[in-house]
Amino acid sequence: MSLKEQTYVCNDVIDGHSPWTLAHNVDNLYDSSITLGWNIWGRSTVEKWCPNRSCVLQAGGWQGLFPQLLSDYFDQVITLEPEPINFYCLANNCQSEKIIKIQAALGEECGWATLDRTENAALSRIVQNEFPAWQINVAKQHTVPVITVDSLKLPDLGLLFLDIENYEIFALRGAVNTLARTGAPVIVELSFLEEINTQVSELLSNLGYRVAENFGLDLLYVRD
Repeated sequence: MSLKEQTYVCNDVIDGHSPWTLAHNVDNLYDSSITLGWNIWGRSTVEKWCPNRSCVLQAGGWQGLFPQLLSDYFDQVITLEPEPINFYCLANNCQSEKIIKIQAALGEECGWATLDRTENAALSRIVQNEFPAWQINVAKQHTVPVITVDSLKLPDLGLLFLDIENYEIFALRGAVNTLARTGAPVIVELSFLEEINTQVSELLSNLGYRVAENFGLDLLYVRD
């Protein structure tokens, strides 16, 4: 079955944006957790904590909702999404010259990795051996490219926004030079493993960051 055959067109209007190409298992974009997160804390976070609107680096891009909404605020959006169905939807939904779309994962070093894809593509994850595995039902595996934030050599950065299914610490290890240079605010999803949360906190603290907002499942770090 082609990627197109695994998707449909949804006419929900989110902040003036419509229509959306979505995977069949996403049946209500308007009330989805990602849309609710944007409405509850995403929009207000950008408005309050991101005075520098030059560029946002966002991963994982899922099916393009966050990148499209962020493009209303930032001059440039760079979004990464390694999962094929998600990326197909993202590419269709983010037809703006402001949005750079990269089908890859963020990690600690450049190379290749295995992606475990679940029936719900939003929960797909990069396989790694440093921490115990979170048990999921794997529907398929993909070999995907991995790049680092630092390898992009961004001239400026106004926000680093990570939602990458327990892989945040690896992406942050590959972003140390960029964060030290730019001091960009960082949004990370909390892990179900406290050891990962501790390592994220220590890495960012060593760079001068502190927690500015706690959204329950996500944290915003800023550098004063």
